[in-house]
Amino acid sequence: MAAAAVSRVRRALAARLSAVLRLDDPPWRVALALAVGVFISCTPFYVFRRSCSLAVAAIFRLNKAVTVTGTWLNLPWFTPLVYGFALRIGAFVLPDLHGATSRRSPSYC
Repeated sequence: MAAAAVSRVRRALAARLSAVLRLDDPPWRVALALAVGVFISCTPFYVFRRSCSLAVAAIFRLNKAVTVTGTWLNLPWFTPLVYGFALRIGAFVLPDLHGATSRRSPSYC
């Protein structure tokens, strides 16, 4: 009897978890939800970021899990990673940084 109850609870939890993790939205809606989350993460409302992202996701009927994930991308401990990747991409796009400056020395030196 107890084993059947545990099995039912386990199946119910697995079904609920798979429903939460399933993304039935088209890719553009997932991207929009992530972009909204990242936009909210750049606001100065540090304490209310998660609440704001959930409210905006509910108002515009976006995926709440993806919106909160976008909000969490701008956490302080991710900042070195974000800046590091930005520098790598910038170095890939503009590999010769010294080529952008003039080769001649300025006349005031």
